Amino acid sequence: MRLLKKNIHMNQSRGEVSVQISFDEDFNLPEMKPDMESIAVNQADAMIESVKLQEEKAMVKGKLQLEVLYVAENTMEQYSSQVPFEELVSFPGLEPGDYVQSQLLLEDMNVALVNSRKLRMNALLTLTVKAEHLYDEEAGTTLEESGNAQTLTEDLDVMQIAVQKKDTFRIREELELSANKPNIERILWQKICLRGLEFRPMDGKMNLRGEAALFLIYAGEESHIPLQWMEQVIPFEGDIALADCNSNMVVSATGRMIHKELEAKPDADGENRLIGADIVLEVEMRLYEEEHVQILSDVYSPEKDIQLQHGEAHFRELLVKNSAKCRVTDKMAIENGEKVLQICSSDGVVQIDRITPEKGGLLVEGAVNVHLLYMSSNDRSPLQSARCQVPFSQLVEIPNMGEDCIWQMVPQLEQLSCIMLGDGEAEVRVSFLLDTIAFRSLTVSTITGVTEEELDEEKLEAIPGITGYIVKPGERLWDIAKRYYTTEEKIREVNHLNSGELKGGERLLLIKEGEVLEPSVS
Repeated sequence: MRLLKKNIHMNQSRGEVSVQISFDEDFNLPEMKPDMESIAVNQADAMIESVKLQEEKAMVKGKLQLEVLYVAENTMEQYSSQVPFEELVSFPGLEPGDYVQSQLLLEDMNVALVNSRKLRMNALLTLTVKAEHLYDEEAGTTLEESGNAQTLTEDLDVMQIAVQKKDTFRIREELELSANKPNIERILWQKICLRGLEFRPMDGKMNLRGEAALFLIYAGEESHIPLQWMEQVIPFEGDIALADCNSNMVVSATGRMIHKELEAKPDADGENRLIGADIVLEVEMRLYEEEHVQILSDVYSPEKDIQLQHGEAHFRELLVKNSAKCRVTDKMAIENGEKVLQICSSDGVVQIDRITPEKGGLLVEGAVNVHLLYMSSNDRSPLQSARCQVPFSQLVEIPNMGEDCIWQMVPQLEQLSCIMLGDGEAEVRVSFLLDTIAFRSLTVSTITGVTEEELDEEKLEAIPGITGYIVKPGERLWDIAKRYYTTEEKIREVNHLNSGELKGGERLLLIKEGEVLEPSVS
């Protein structure tokens, strides 16, 4: 008798660790740059370049990219620099073979003039490292060469990890200036934001679609032309090859920019009226596949003494996969003493602060960090910026949610718009998705080993060959058959039962395996 087992690819969370990284940096302007009078706008992007795992530690390397648009004499000028960093994160229980996900959040940043040739930046980043242990859960499913052994099985629908991969996705596009725009002398400022990313598994590939919202400020070829700007949305769609992917899988994926570049290019007439956009996304994909598994929960034999070795297996059952759509509206004050002439651009980042399990779902609280660029009445510094936070609270519904629920949630910004209301106030409207996948954690007792021995004859002989039995409430036919060394089939046959369902108080005639019921003589 041999126990056959099946491996189910599972993942188990090791938790997450967050650390804060502070920056206090001075930047000196290159000699060829003109002196600074004031800062118009600034932005920073934090990027992770590599994560190397050690025993209970993770070495994270990255950079903070700073971009500043400042006012110089009779012009505006752009300055950029970057600060590399290395952070050794202590993570109890982390092993070199674990799967990790890391995220950087820019909590706060302030850029100020020290003098006309020097900038000072103070910034605070929060680095979060999540780790999972990937392993094969083992469970006994069938017996080979089992003889007269009786088996009881349990049916489970479990979600296992079928595909886990990181890849890149490139977006290349050429945009043309509208006819009423002057030629480009140089690009002073650029901003690219991803919106509405959607992932759809298909046979042999992953389909990716979304939008890249572009905004740039440029100087015209003639000095008397005021600052120009351009805002455009690039819709994109494409496929990433995934050999083991199929359309029935459930996907949890994220995408983030690791490279972005906008370049002024000449058109067919040799004039700088084209803008080449080159964007590279790092895409992290995890696909789950539901599998129907039949595992052994009990074994016995009327003819042999069978000893079982038990263990525990941990599986996951899918509860829900959906995208909760959220809409929030708020007002922001623009207080700089200057009149707002026109809003140029607005962008935002959805930040989740707290997720609280509640009856019927997850209560998600956070804020959308909004950044607004606008033209003001200040002739010396016409381009100005303002920031605000739009708070939100949203219940993501999860049917049958309990304490054993495990979830993953990715926020996706869909739309953001700002409208001036007058008196230095703007209305902000935001639409975003909370892409959520939730599982129920199942802990199942499994059979890990089976040994077979000859029956104890004295024990067997002590059991009557024929027994009258009254069924107790909730008792199963399996338990009765196992206790009296017979089979469910034989009990049904002797008692003329059409099914294995029993009722409390029902009377049964039990015949031990090997015993023969003699016909009655009248």
